[in-house]
Amino acid sequence: MKLKTMAAIVLVALLTFGSTANIAMAGTADERHVMADELAKVIPTGSDKADDKLGKVIARLHKAGTAAEAGDLEKALKEDASAVKYLLKALDELDGEGPVSTISSTIDAIVATDSAAARDAIDAARSAGADAKYLAKAIDHADDGDVERASGELDHAVSEYADAISYAAKARAKSGNGSTTTTSTTTTSTPPIDGFKGKYSEYTFWFVNIESGEQTGPLSGSSHPDNALGWTGKANDGLLEVGGSVMSLHVSCSDVFSDGVGSKSDPAADSPWRVLRYSITKFSDGKADKSCDVVVSTPPPVVESPAPSLAVDKTYRVGGGSWLQSSSAVPDSVSNVEEVDFRFQVVNTGNVPLSNVNVSDDLLFTATASNPQCSAPLLNPGESMECVVTGRVLHHGTHVNTATASGTAGLVTVSATDSVHLDVWPDIE
Repeated sequence: MKLKTMAAIVLVALLTFGSTANIAMAGTADERHVMADELAKVIPTGSDKADDKLGKVIARLHKAGTAAEAGDLEKALKEDASAVKYLLKALDELDGEGPVSTISSTIDAIVATDSAAARDAIDAARSAGADAKYLAKAIDHADDGDVERASGELDHAVSEYADAISYAAKARAKSGNGSTTTTSTTTTSTPPIDGFKGKYSEYTFWFVNIESGEQTGPLSGSSHPDNALGWTGKANDGLLEVGGSVMSLHVSCSDVFSDGVGSKSDPAADSPWRVLRYSITKFSDGKADKSCDVVVSTPPPVVESPAPSLAVDKTYRVGGGSWLQSSSAVPDSVSNVEEVDFRFQVVNTGNVPLSNVNVSDDLLFTATASNPQCSAPLLNPGESMECVVTGRVLHHGTHVNTATASGTAGLVTVSATDSVHLDVWPDIE
């Protein structure tokens, strides 16, 4: 049985051990210890592998309880996430046999408790006048946790709730002086914080909008903890505001932004912005130890705005002669018994394909035509079609014969016209 299948059992499981109130309200360290003690009672389960997984769960729940007693909820929830992961594996090993209800109830209680803890932390940060950007991140992680929970990815859900608590704490810490660092539009480095003993990156990116051709940059940021926008807790993660939206970036000198899209991550999956160039400096313990400045070798193609159009050229000839254009000022003369060939040349002059391309001509309604069909199912940009209609103009007098070519691009229909002016005279022998 797969983990996701077993996760479905978790969502509908009933609490079957100990005090229902204690398990459902497991928000304190003591109750995490209680959950660990209750799980110890179901060992052995009949599966050595399941017993091994439950042993790891018990250890992690005790660590989570100790962390919560010390006020470190972020660490407690990370231990919870690991515990849920091993609980799901234990369910997989048991395959529906043994203490499935007890294990499922424990998972359900952990996830519900951690969800409530994340929302409580967000509410507390909001009440304290928290930093808006950190608070938004906290809310996003809590919402993502709810999505993971609904889809049965329960260990991922708890990890998201842990991240929500972490960002809520940062948001609250920033509320005291309101000091936040916004994304700079220069390449000035973010000064390291005294005593910071971690790795981080400073980065500058240049972008092009593949829909409009607009370019922007340099836009700079940092994965240093002092950067309210750019810090995610990982040295290779970055955030930049590009075109009015915050974009997630993989900040690595080993990444290859072929056509403006990263090979290790896609920084522009939901955006028309693509990377043209990037400059990255890696820091460790406040000292630069690696840097790179790369211009993307294959610039991303700029996609033109759709501009459908076409053109038609109508000419004629008599008796197999040369193709002629006629003038409205001096109409050409033909006999009403002579066969006239009319040629229609249609070109897609736009930048998008045209479908259902068709030519109509008012002369065809007054001529005996041998080939009245002139159409094509598809014309790509730059492609053309040609057709010839042969007939005799039966009525004498001056005729203006207008050809109309049309085609469609999506919901848009475009057309073009061209005319031939003929003076038809009766053949009198």
